[in-house]
Amino acid sequence: MFPGCRLLRGFAVAGACCLLAACHFESGKNSCGNGAVDAGEACDDGNAVTESACSYGIASCTACDAVCENTLTLVGDYCGDGIRQAAHEQCDDANEDESDGCLATCVVAGSESFCGDGEVQSDLEQCDDGNDDNTDGCLNSCVVARCGDGVVREGSETCDDGNAINTDSCLNSCVVASCGDGVVHAGDEACDDGNAINTDSCLNSCVAASCGDGVVREGSETCDDGNAINTDDCPSTCVASYCGDGFVYALHEACDDGNSTNTDECLNSCSEARCGDSVVHTGNETCDDGNAVNTDACLNACVLASCGDGVIRSGIEACDDSNTTTETACDYGTSSCTGCNASCSSSLELTGGFCGDGTTQAGYEVCDDSNTTTETSCDYGVTSCTACDASCGASLELSGGYCGDEITQVGHETCDDGNTDDTDACHSTCIVPYCGNGIAESGEECDDANDDDTDGCYSTCSTSAPVIS
Repeated sequence: MFPGCRLLRGFAVAGACCLLAACHFESGKNSCGNGAVDAGEACDDGNAVTESACSYGIASCTACDAVCENTLTLVGDYCGDGIRQAAHEQCDDANEDESDGCLATCVVAGSESFCGDGEVQSDLEQCDDGNDDNTDGCLNSCVVARCGDGVVREGSETCDDGNAINTDSCLNSCVVASCGDGVVHAGDEACDDGNAINTDSCLNSCVAASCGDGVVREGSETCDDGNAINTDDCPSTCVASYCGDGFVYALHEACDDGNSTNTDECLNSCSEARCGDSVVHTGNETCDDGNAVNTDACLNACVLASCGDGVIRSGIEACDDSNTTTETACDYGTSSCTGCNASCSSSLELTGGFCGDGTTQAGYEVCDDSNTTTETSCDYGVTSCTACDASCGASLELSGGYCGDEITQVGHETCDDGNTDDTDACHSTCIVPYCGNGIAESGEECDDANDDDTDGCYSTCSTSAPVIS
């Protein structure tokens, strides 16, 4: 018996498929009346008739109107309703009392004919096979067995739930619902297109096709690897990886920003922007000529060449000293240099101040005594002086040796007795007395500082000729 059907005095009381004319199917036809609820239909009871009542023997049922738009809740005549149906009943006293003259089967007591006697009463029965087998071609209610009567007919039906619902576990064709039967089984299937094509919108597992199900859907997907990894050859969009899809394809792309802007951080070739790629990177570069020539209009740093950038532009500049100033001197510490004028059109041969040049360079030196030596004393003969250290960074107040300071200054004096007496052992010029020094000292008659013996002073510092023995 179908779900929703019940027996009343041996007759089925059920839904639309319990109707005598119900459950007619035409294989392959997809329209109102084919028994399948297709797109655009609210119901389909296998015919194009708007029923007004249930078949005899069914107290209540559901049916579908002729255009498959509305489900109808109907009632029908049956044995036991207290109304005698002349075409089906001899009597109907609305009870099951077998002693009151009207049997529970709506047959007058004492009548020799009854359902199950093996004789078909044409005005009361559709069939009568005289047995109690309710699964053969004639039901125990003497109604011809049919799909939708709520009884599974052996050899012809695999199920019969007696209703007009085609989306439950038993189809309106009395076949157990299964994936691939073309009917969507409510609660178990998301779709069922009745074919074996796994690449359309409904998989062979009766699951609606979707990106990520591992099956490439024809016309909608170019790939489907069934994973959520966006860096392989098939991203989660189910479109085969390509440069510009917004996903970085591992080992193949350095970047992928999914746009067609070639001047941002990711080129349209899916390579990271860099100086030298021949594309001007907005906000970072003023030029990019893609070469390693640093003397053309675009420097290797991807900056436009200009006077003062420190690079001599071939055919345009004569020089470039990294500024736009016409220098008049070398930097301090450089005695000579080559500079460049403000327009980079002419080289300049310049000189510059340095420590030891004898000129104190303001802002750089405290002093400059024309050398880079740190003196420790004044020159000989100078008692006091101001000198400069080796770095020209400090003035030095010094003293120096001189003739008469009683200190024999090596290299300058042979003696120093601290007096001006030229007659003692040290001359006032701090020279040890000797003949020929031009000074007539003690023991000398004369001293003309020469060897001419004809001038009145002999080379022996005597005015008399020497005695030759």
